[in-house]
Order: sequence, then C-alpha cells, then structure tokens
Amino acid sequence: MGYCTQDDVAKRIPAISADLRAAALISDAIVAAQAEIDGNLKPKFNVPFSTPVPSLVRVIAINLAAGLALEAAFSGGEHLEQIQYADRQQAKARAMIQQILAGTMSLFDVTGTNQLPETVPSCLVSQVTDRINPFLTAHHRRMKSF
Repeated sequence: MGYCTQDDVAKRIPAISADLRAAALISDAIVAAQAEIDGNLKPKFNVPFSTPVPSLVRVIAINLAAGLALEAAFSGGEHLEQIQYADRQQAKARAMIQQILAGTMSLFDVTGTNQLPETVPSCLVSQVTDRINPFLTAHHRRMKSF
C-alpha cells in the first residue's frame, strides 16, 4: 500500500483529475513519490513505513505525487501556471524531507504512530537530558525536604 491514495492526490490537483489519463499519471506519481521518500529517509528510518503511515509522510507523499503528476501532465511547456504549481508542490515536499533529515522536523504524529530511528542520535539524547535535568533536580530537592 502506498503512503497516500489516488483520491488524496486528485483533490490536490483538480486541473488533471478529470483527464482520462489522470488515474495512470497519479498512480505512477504515487509510486515515484514513495520511492523518493524511502530513498531519502532510509538512512534514518526503517522504510517502507508500515500502516498507519505517519501523518507527515502522508502529507509529503501527497505533495510530491501531486507535483510529479502535474509535471507529467503539463510537461509540454505551454501551461506555465500548472508547471509552477507542480514545482512548488515538489519543492515543499523535498524541503520537508530535508528538514526531517536535518532533525528540525519530526515524524511524530498525534495518533502516536511514530516512526523512530533505529538509534537515537546522541545529540538528541543530550538535548532532552539538558532540558529535563533541572526539573528532576528541583523535584529531588523538594522531595528531600519532606
């Protein structure tokens, strides 16, 4: 199963959704988007992601697939507005992937279906420890006073 559905992508790109070849374009774009996501995130995560897919991965897949499908549909060049929209969708998705890789964006989602890296980078452990230690120390001092 892919990270998004044809309906998810079709809602994002009504310009080609009515096109008879849209289903094939969208299907191919979803496969390509998932391959790109997995290829980029493989160094940090176990891919392919299992169901339920993290919400952020789904959003990235929709944006990337929408851009890829539009690019394929309007690659002739005379539809500048659609090509620019396709470029923006792809750029947005790829920027999110880079933010995930850089550690400035997390795959944690509200449902708790988080995909964690196999190992937690030591810099993240120290950041969390540095933030928690003052609270633990204060709590420990209060407990000693009883």
